[in-house]
Amino acid sequence: MSVQSTIGTKLYVGTKASSLTADTYLRVGKVENFGEFGDEAEVIKFNATDEGKVYKAKGIVDPGAMQLTIADIEDDPARERLEAAMIDPNAYNFYLEKNDVDRDATTGLPLAGHHGTRFYFRALVTSTRRVPGGSSDTWKRTLKLELVESYTPVPKGSS
Repeated sequence: MSVQSTIGTKLYVGTKASSLTADTYLRVGKVENFGEFGDEAEVIKFNATDEGKVYKAKGIVDPGAMQLTIADIEDDPARERLEAAMIDPNAYNFYLEKNDVDRDATTGLPLAGHHGTRFYFRALVTSTRRVPGGSSDTWKRTLKLELVESYTPVPKGSS
């Protein structure tokens, strides 16, 4: 087993449709960093002063948040959808696709109709901040996506 680069990983933003897999998605291009996502359980603590000991239990699970960094490109339909999601109180559909698509053994090109592993999720867009940076930087945006439920993985394969 080997490590896998994130090069070629793609993020897509959908709508508020009830079906994650049947939604209409737009690709968010020029992503510099995807951040992290996934469940994290709260740690519940009880301090027993008479014993001088802390007892711990697993509490409620938070599906997490992604902190993205993208290029700040105007007139991009995916960015316009992200802006709309920022002012909308409802969660939008997203998916992240790994670059692990099956490839033709001869050409090395992705097989037609195949996709990489996908991670579908619903998230609230809770911030879209512009980052001008310094003299040798490009304009960027940082976005925060608060997942409202655990992600659903879909293994690589044909569509």
